[in-house]
Amino acid sequence: LKSGKFPDDLRYGGESLVNAHIWSIIALQVAGNAGWNREAALAWLKSAQNPDGGYNYLKGAKESDIDVTCAALIAFSLCGAKKTDVYIKKSLDFLREHQCASGGFASWGTENCESTAMVIQALISLGIDPGASEWKKKGGGPADALLKYQRPDGAFSHINGGKSNIMATQQALLALGDFMAKENV
Repeated sequence: LKSGKFPDDLRYGGESLVNAHIWSIIALQVAGNAGWNREAALAWLKSAQNPDGGYNYLKGAKESDIDVTCAALIAFSLCGAKKTDVYIKKSLDFLREHQCASGGFASWGTENCESTAMVIQALISLGIDPGASEWKKKGGGPADALLKYQRPDGAFSHINGGKSNIMATQQALLALGDFMAKENV
């Protein structure tokens, strides 16, 4: 759109959904598509950052979310942002501030596998070691917390002690692969 925002919906447009914009940037960067205004798209995304440094899936919503913030960090990193950029530092501070004592992360009040996996992926995308001391809490770091979701059958659960869950397993495997390879996307 003229604002730099990718539309919420291809048919009806819309400039409210931050996550639709983020995933469009990620998809285009990974696909190598150069036919879009990257600077305008990144400026729009920067304008959606909340004062606490986080992002919500809905522009203007006050409560920031771990998962959306991590997706934004991945999009920015794919477009060349550095961990020293002011808006990136603000998001990293938001994540540090919301890290649970276990070393993991919660989304919408529930500590879960997928949010912890997203943080690992975002940190790796920025060249940050999730095992570094700055990301360790009493219960360990994000990777330690993530492994606590693994079930006896090898799958991962959404919440600690829960049933095996395919989405949690997919997200955990992506994060662990990134952690081992030291690269994302």
